[in-house]
Amino acid sequence: DRMEESISVALCTYNGEEFLPKQLESIKQQSIAVHELVVCDDGSRDATLTILEKFKQTVTFPVHIHQNTTNLGSSKNFEQCLQKCTGEFIFLCDQDDVWMPNKVEKMLEYFRIHTAQEAVFSNAQIIDQRGLQTGNTSFKQIEFNQEAQSNWLAGGSFEILLKGYVVTGATMAIRKRCLPDLIPVPDIIPELIHDGWMALKLAIHNQIGFIDEPLIQYREHESQQVGLKAKNERVSLIDRFTRSRNDKLC
Repeated sequence: DRMEESISVALCTYNGEEFLPKQLESIKQQSIAVHELVVCDDGSRDATLTILEKFKQTVTFPVHIHQNTTNLGSSKNFEQCLQKCTGEFIFLCDQDDVWMPNKVEKMLEYFRIHTAQEAVFSNAQIIDQRGLQTGNTSFKQIEFNQEAQSNWLAGGSFEILLKGYVVTGATMAIRKRCLPDLIPVPDIIPELIHDGWMALKLAIHNQIGFIDEPLIQYREHESQQVGLKAKNERVSLIDRFTRSRNDKLC
């Protein structure tokens, strides 16, 4: 039923003028139209808000723009953005990426088939500052290969996530119904940001699946707050926990 399948996009922005127009255009061009775009801006001082206001005039779906009075930082900003979404399905969105035209369609299809899954993430093509493909994908970069994927499907997702960063938040979609279980994001360790926590929490009961196909172009560039670029030394929660404990003992 189309009524039930309402789709929200949760977009967080912060001084995003350089790449934002391309991302907005890719949301507009989806093969299945979204029902609302919810934007939480974390105090941009560039043309971000002007770009959003202009975009709002060009689409048939509502665009809700919220401006933070104080800078919340990416995790807290995403948290409030997700809570403002009204759709049954919420697609997390970053300001510098580009969505493939069939992203929403493919993910909805996934949710229809996997009715017990609360979330899904996808592979991503890596693009550079200029938007050119690097020839790499996020799954290749984080070594989420056939073996790891089989382990994940066999119920090993939680263990995989403890060992390293696998889920890119910008490729994620969730069912709104699971949101109360996911937020607020606990302030355990600074490295555990919203997407890492959400994936971990959902993996406990094997409620997060993946699509091997790249459904976004993920942009790596100099100024981004978080990204796959620095992930060569795989962010491992086990390392984080044991290391801080050892530091305290020294």
